[in-house]
Amino acid sequence: MKTCCGLCSYIPAIVILLELGEKLGRYTEKKLAERGVEIRVNTRVIGVTDSGVQLSTGEQIESKALIWTAGTSPNPVLDSLPCVKERGRLKVDEMLRVPLRPLSMPCAKERRSPRI
Repeated sequence: MKTCCGLCSYIPAIVILLELGEKLGRYTEKKLAERGVEIRVNTRVIGVTDSGVQLSTGEQIESKALIWTAGTSPNPVLDSLPCVKERGRLKVDEMLRVPLRPLSMPCAKERRSPRI
């Protein structure tokens, strides 16, 4: 059985982790490649089946497992919301509610959770 690991990043960039700087992005790409990780920038996963993953480039990668993660930066649309923010993220209470907006529940990368 062949084990393969791939990383796709759709954020328009020349390297992964560009928000941390091109130098760190290139270093990370090099280290991941040394460990056998195939990196594709400017590529989206557009479909998942029982047998694999379909990419926006038209490629189909055989896979039995898929791990998805969100980005590291909050969405810029948050700047337009009339909510309390901390370090660019929505401030939430210990129940992950947005103050004064109890029916709102932001996703993980958009919120700044209190330490409990």
